[in-house]
Amino acid sequence: MKYRKLRIAWSAVCGILCLLLIAFWVRSYRWVDIVSLDAPGPIVAQITSIRGLVGASIDAISPGYWGWVSIRTDSFDSSRALSHGQFAVLDQNGRWTVIVPHWFLIALSAAFSSAPWLPYKFSLRTLLIGMTVVAVLLGAIIYAARS
Repeated sequence: MKYRKLRIAWSAVCGILCLLLIAFWVRSYRWVDIVSLDAPGPIVAQITSIRGLVGASIDAISPGYWGWVSIRTDSFDSSRALSHGQFAVLDQNGRWTVIVPHWFLIALSAAFSSAPWLPYKFSLRTLLIGMTVVAVLLGAIIYAARS
């Protein structure tokens, strides 16, 4: 019970994030939301929400602004839409895009919200074994992607 207030605060923040993601999920079927974040260098990050999908991209060409744009889905150019499936990682001429559905982000925030309340205790050995398994799995994914 040493960190009870911290666990409550973490759960509250993740729960609010979960509710906001649900609101954006419902909104994404009528509106296209595009958030552009211009980095200090020539790189821009962009997050797009459209038709139940979220796309996060990093581009080397900077438009020079920070902003949030909302466009109705019926007036949005559908050729730019995130229509590559539920989960995707794309490289289009130096622009990396990761596409995930809204429900995945909602489930992830709900899991993070309830995680501090699980009764678990880890030893150093368990942590090292878990990290080794994750490293081997990531290495196998990279090896399969390059083959």
